[in-house]
Amino acid sequence: MTEENRSITIDGVEHEFASLSEDQRQVVLHVQRADQKIQEMQELVAILTTGRQAYINDLGKALNGGDGGDEFTDNVTPMETN
Repeated sequence: MTEENRSITIDGVEHEFASLSEDQRQVVLHVQRADQKIQEMQELVAILTTGRQAYINDLGKALNGGDGGDEFTDNVTPMETN
């Protein structure tokens, strides 16, 4: 899609990208980049959440003598650090 054909809709009003000022185009590009980063961070949170649960399961099995098929809750109270 060429720049002339692109448009952006804000509050229900469609604006042709080519008609935007350079500053407005930069804002659109910044919003797109922010959206990409938000998506990346959401994917990272999903990965970290899965890893965290695996650690909790391993610790629960080691401490509570699980048989290998148990999934423990994530109700873990962190230790206080001084």
